[in-house]
Amino acid sequence: MKKSLTIRRYGIFLLGLFIISLGVALSTKAGLGSSPVTSVPYSMSLILPALTVGNWSISLYLILIAAQWVLSKGSISKVELLTQLAASLIFGYFVDFHMFWLQWLSPSWYPGRIFCLVLGCSVLALGISFQLMAGVAMLPPESFAKLLGELSGKGYGSAKVRLDVTMTLIAAVLCLLLRGQLDGVREGTVIAALLVGNIAKFYGKHNGKLKALLLPE
Repeated sequence: MKKSLTIRRYGIFLLGLFIISLGVALSTKAGLGSSPVTSVPYSMSLILPALTVGNWSISLYLILIAAQWVLSKGSISKVELLTQLAASLIFGYFVDFHMFWLQWLSPSWYPGRIFCLVLGCSVLALGISFQLMAGVAMLPPESFAKLLGELSGKGYGSAKVRLDVTMTLIAAVLCLLLRGQLDGVREGTVIAALLVGNIAKFYGKHNGKLKALLLPE
């Protein structure tokens, strides 16, 4: 891979992280729960607000990186794990950055909350499409799901669904036990689970011209 093309790919990947984190912040500010993969960090930020959503995201991602190392029995390269670590730190910072400048956003009207949630899901899906376009790295949840799919022989899609369900259940249990209510997991979590993947697929099918412009062969 040419050096200039590699730099472009990593630039697109960083842009994808920036957009994904914006989508996470928007969907979270809707106040209807968070996306499945963000449900645990968001719930923990409600339970222990001394740490931010970004801080908890980094903590969760570190656990997933360690789990990959253990499950793969050390077969995953250190470079890949270090890349995931760097991406996790950057992503956590981006999430907190967006949560900070969007602190004014707190829709009280339910249709406004739905609009904010759908907008967040659309932005999140756009960021995912940029991340896939770059093709240089994955965030720990996606990489962990990929590894689980390979180990189980059932593929990435099945493993991703199981991971999302597991994260949602963990977040629900944490909220019920420690807050007595399901404010970290709500209808928005289900809506995000249904929307994000399908919107990302739509973007993927229609970004051919943009990819050719950003990553010329």
